[in-house]
Amino acid sequence: MGDKENLDLLTARPYKDQACWFLNAYWEDFGEKEAEKVWSFVKKCAELDENKRAEGSDLDEFQAHRFLEHFKETLTVQGMRDKLRSSGAIAGQVKRVPLLHILIFKYNIDWRQMINAPQGSKEEVAKAQALLDQVQSALRESQAKDQQAAAALREATEQEAAAKRAEADAKAREAEAKQREAEAKASEEQAKAREADAKARAAEASEREAEAKAREDELQAAKAELEAALN
Repeated sequence: MGDKENLDLLTARPYKDQACWFLNAYWEDFGEKEAEKVWSFVKKCAELDENKRAEGSDLDEFQAHRFLEHFKETLTVQGMRDKLRSSGAIAGQVKRVPLLHILIFKYNIDWRQMINAPQGSKEEVAKAQALLDQVQSALRESQAKDQQAAAALREATEQEAAAKRAEADAKAREAEAKQREAEAKASEEQAKAREADAKARAAEASEREAEAKAREDELQAAKAELEAALN
């Protein structure tokens, strides 16, 4: 079986197996140092692969674009394919993107050398696996803390929003009460004004009545005086 066929077999394995093969092949060179980053690639692939998750082996083109954007990679899927095609790693029209293709391109390695690189002793493989498991555990713990922090932030935001709503409601009730108080005062002032006006009119009427009574008394006196003079 040729190198290309072996590569195709490897890229059909789950993301985790692809990462393990890659790290074991370059463990002494840079694999140990890059293990945490490579494992974050595995986690992101599983997250983006909505159908197979961790059991998946490759991403579609849109998912691959999202992967590259997440890790702020300047390469494009098409650029990666062009380089892999020129190296013989892929041929023809390829619509899926395995993790190994991304790793081959990112680290600019000879894929044939990777395919044929010894996978190390059982101890080395176990060491690599243990480190990957350790990184996976750390990532899970970090994600759990992120989720807790996000939940706490949501709760605090909801409480703040509720407090603001309560404050706004209280202010609205206060404004409504002040409005009612102002209307009551205005009604009271109007009533007082009407009462004062009524009293003024009553006083004026009493004054006119007194004047009329005085004139009547004068007329009665004049009449009596005139009658006395005639008799």
